[in-house]
Amino acid sequence: MSPILRHFVWGLIFWELVVTISTVALHIYERAPWEGEQLTLFLKAAVSGVVVVAVCSAVATRFGGPLAALLGGVLGAVLIVAGGLVCASLARGFELRPGIFIGSLMLSAPSALGGAVAGWVNRRQEGQ
Repeated sequence: MSPILRHFVWGLIFWELVVTISTVALHIYERAPWEGEQLTLFLKAAVSGVVVVAVCSAVATRFGGPLAALLGGVLGAVLIVAGGLVCASLARGFELRPGIFIGSLMLSAPSALGGAVAGWVNRRQEGQ
């Protein structure tokens, strides 16, 4: 496996773990049942991790060290909120739109952490 793909996969695994654990922990804390619509939104959030980590990885390869992690964190938060806005604008239902947007805001912190790690893993190495 090439180093670029390996770094991308490690960043994606960490992003997915952080976002999945935070989402499951929130459901356990609230004792909310898993319903069909919630599972669909959860899967959309999981798939959006590929986009978030891909963008963070592409940007981070141009920078080294802490700057790559900082940019990855900012992009991780911004991209998940932007994705929430897009999904909310396409959703039908009076209560579903704000729910999707609030959900994306709730996922922005875990996504920022995952994006920061993805940026750090994919940073420009010395001598490149």
